[in-house]
Amino acid sequence: MHDRRSREIAAALDRFPNQAEKINRLVERDEDFRDMCEELVAAQDALARLGDAETMMDETARRAECEGWIRRLADEMDAALRVSEVIPLPFGRRRS
Repeated sequence: MHDRRSREIAAALDRFPNQAEKINRLVERDEDFRDMCEELVAAQDALARLGDAETMMDETARRAECEGWIRRLADEMDAALRVSEVIPLPFGRRRS
């Protein structure tokens, strides 16, 4: 399990090399972010396996699908990293 987690963190770091501290923090505390990292590895693995036994037309369609999957995950991860920068303000009385 530790090796798999390392691959997931490495995949996120490859995509966002300047965000190491945030990535490590999110991996520790955010299950959704961990899921995104896991899905990113799965998408990259699927893309790497293309061409083994598929026809060229099927491979092209599958490649586009995997690349779209990776782009969507990267966008979600980017949003999660940006949100992690937001400092929540304490609730209190509002001044008029």
